[in-house]
Amino acid sequence: MKYRFPITFEAMFALVMKDPKLCRGLLERIFPDREIEDLQLHGQAETEATLIPDVLSKRVRLDVLFKGDDTWYDIEMQTTNEKDLIQRASYYHSSMAVETLDRGEPYSRMKTTYVIFLCCFDPYGEGAADYFFEMVDRRRDLIAGERRYTIILNSTAEEEVTPTALKALFRYMRDSVVTGSDSFVEELDSAVRDCNADEGVVKNMATLAEELERRGNISREEGREEGREEREREIAREMKKDGAEVEMIMKYTGMTKEEIEAL
Repeated sequence: MKYRFPITFEAMFALVMKDPKLCRGLLERIFPDREIEDLQLHGQAETEATLIPDVLSKRVRLDVLFKGDDTWYDIEMQTTNEKDLIQRASYYHSSMAVETLDRGEPYSRMKTTYVIFLCCFDPYGEGAADYFFEMVDRRRDLIAGERRYTIILNSTAEEEVTPTALKALFRYMRDSVVTGSDSFVEELDSAVRDCNADEGVVKNMATLAEELERRGNISREEGREEGREEREREIAREMKKDGAEVEMIMKYTGMTKEEIEAL
């Protein structure tokens, strides 16, 4: 079923994945050979009533942080390739390290941390369904052992290269269609359907979508303006280099005399 706000809408993902059962189901598909212990949402659980205003005011990230006995998982839906996933992962790992280590404790007591991005694009263009990163010495093929792992999942990967445990989830991310008999995806779809049927949730989601679109438009316009100004500066530099009069440069670039003389 097509929803106004599907699971790939970041706020929807953040909202429904506050459910430890759904989060465990997701982790069991990412780590099919691992038994996931009971999970606990770190910090105070948020409802859509608190999540949406916090997102708009940039007080929270659009991700989900769960902790087990020895491992913390930071999970995020990513629909747009901002080309900064690894930098953000580094920041998230550092944030979790601060949270997991009490003052005075040895660094060896830091928890194992995973940062997991569910992407609607292939950030590296390699066609892989999953990318796994940890610190290694490439010259000696030596693993550092810091227990900080970053996993990037690519839902656009071809079926033949997608792990069996992730196929139904990837199809759901692409089409919002439940296929096969994956109980986790069925429960995930049920949660998304319930949220889309709630007028209050939909209203707040719509407010968030409109605000994010407005901010995106502003950013794009600012980018175009910066690009135009840089082109004008480059033209002015070339004209100055060719010996053009300041008045001529002002005419063709719209720059002031002071701006041109400062180049």
